[in-house]
Amino acid sequence: MKGVVERCGLACAISLICAPSAQALPGGIRDGSWLSAQLQAGHRVVIRRVTFIGAVNLNNVPEVRGTFECHSCVFKGPVTAHDVVFDRLVDLAGSRFNDAVDFTGARFDGPALFRAALDEGLNSGACRFRKDATFALAAFEDVASFGETAFCGDADFRDARFSDATFSHSSFGIARFERAAFRGSALFNDVTFASHASFEEADFRVRADFARSQFDNGADFAAARFGGGASLLATTFSVEAAKDQKAENRRRKRRGQPEDPIVDQAALFQDAVSGGDLNLTFATFERQIANFSDFLCGGTLNLDRAAFEFGASLTLDRLQARDLVLDVDAVDEIGDQAERLVVLRQIEDSAKARGEVGIANDAHYRSRELLSEGYSSFRRLLDLVFYRGIAGYLVRPFRPLLVLLALAAVFAALRMRKLRRPGRASSAAPRGVTRRLLSEGTRRCATFAGCLLDSLARAGPRWKAKRNPALYERLEVGVYRILLVCAIIGLANSNPTLRDMLDSLL
Repeated sequence: MKGVVERCGLACAISLICAPSAQALPGGIRDGSWLSAQLQAGHRVVIRRVTFIGAVNLNNVPEVRGTFECHSCVFKGPVTAHDVVFDRLVDLAGSRFNDAVDFTGARFDGPALFRAALDEGLNSGACRFRKDATFALAAFEDVASFGETAFCGDADFRDARFSDATFSHSSFGIARFERAAFRGSALFNDVTFASHASFEEADFRVRADFARSQFDNGADFAAARFGGGASLLATTFSVEAAKDQKAENRRRKRRGQPEDPIVDQAALFQDAVSGGDLNLTFATFERQIANFSDFLCGGTLNLDRAAFEFGASLTLDRLQARDLVLDVDAVDEIGDQAERLVVLRQIEDSAKARGEVGIANDAHYRSRELLSEGYSSFRRLLDLVFYRGIAGYLVRPFRPLLVLLALAAVFAALRMRKLRRPGRASSAAPRGVTRRLLSEGTRRCATFAGCLLDSLARAGPRWKAKRNPALYERLEVGVYRILLVCAIIGLANSNPTLRDMLDSLL
């Protein structure tokens, strides 16, 4: 150092000693103001396992030009960076923030990594953000990674702009993403939302992924836009009891935190728009309403095998979907009967378009059942006995066939019984309609199988009756043929090709 002083003077030596180092520093404890000075000076900061005491205030730093890497660091004081522009990488992987974090209006031109460290186990459970984390109005121009991050306070991403974002395997208290825009992929798979999660008016331009996530106190996607659709496969939507929500709000008020809104809907998709498929296969809705009122879907709204448990209900009022996949039994969760009929018709039409005739027939059968509830007593009795019970609303072909076989078997058995009666002359004319019916065909069949086939042959178009058949014979043949026609129509309705032909004829 003496040689340095001799060559450039005392002032130069002092500047060399006091200049902030741009090299990686060893672990230890430092004051937050040191980090603020480093970043303000534009130095490249690469440190690991450092604990910062006091506040890290970057509000007076309009632009951070150097790389900021702080792996597995601990920030015990608040971190504020209002409207700060980070030109390069911000890598805080594995770091923990024990006080409030405020990046309102910040812009990250390079990757922003707040995820768990790679050497940490999946879902380590440690609070990454112990208190409120505010990223409202922030702009992430590159990758934003919050994977495996626990937000123990409120997470505020309102009006934030994301290029590619991942929150996979994270956990939230209150999560606020109102009006957030995701230009690239948005990964929220396997996320736990312990309190209310709001994505109201959020814009997902590419397909969003919420597969296997859990919403414990309601999910609000009202007026959200899913440009490429979304996957909510096996997602759970639930709502806490009102008394539990009020108790939580009292605790939040004592801690000085904003109160959580009282929620009465497990999943709210009202006025939302999806350009692609919205996949809710195996989703579970608990306790409250799943609201899809005025939802517009340009692809498939897939609620196949969705479960509605503990009194959950479904609202699909004024739903518009190109294709609707929903279990017919789930329609019973819709409270309004008129709405149920509309949804059943949508299920039927969608299933026809997909060639799934069985589902279409189930929806048709259920809609006819609902319509019959408004009939008069006599009309409802006829519907119950014949149209539903025997004809199966013309979509259950085996019902009329079984009735036809049963009737033919009864008549065959009665005629065989007549044959076995001894002591009667065959030339004696039977008296009465019943006896004449029982004796009919005794000369042409000697076994039960023969009598049964003879009875079934009467339903055929080429069966030749006597010149002047009795009324009971005409009735028997008429009933057989009506049942046969019902079975044929039912079979046609159960085959895609035949159903198309039948629809074209009708």
